[in-house]
Amino acid sequence: MPSSDFARSSRRSPRFRALVELADIFSRYQTSSVTLGYYRSQILLDQVRAYRSIYERYQQQPDAVGFNDVVTAQQTLASMVAAYMQALGDQWQAVVDLAGLLQEDDLFAMGPGEPAP
Repeated sequence: MPSSDFARSSRRSPRFRALVELADIFSRYQTSSVTLGYYRSQILLDQVRAYRSIYERYQQQPDAVGFNDVVTAQQTLASMVAAYMQALGDQWQAVVDLAGLLQEDDLFAMGPGEPAP
């Protein structure tokens, strides 16, 4: 059997497809996890600080800061929260996809190192 036939047949095998799917799921989970970490530790904190400072300055000096600035800061914060929620949804979708691949109803019931039944 030539090597190209072997490669073609191995790509069609259920085990190979499952490994490729597992790699994709893990990659999506890890990417979402890193993204969520940045949002929690930096992006959201900075956006909340920016919004609060603009709002407080608007309260103290309405002539220096316009209401449009407050609205823009609020919209930016809302966009960042929406992006955070999307990344959170992506991470949970990866968890659900992993549960489907493992044919497990409750991933949290499995302890570390325990195989799926």
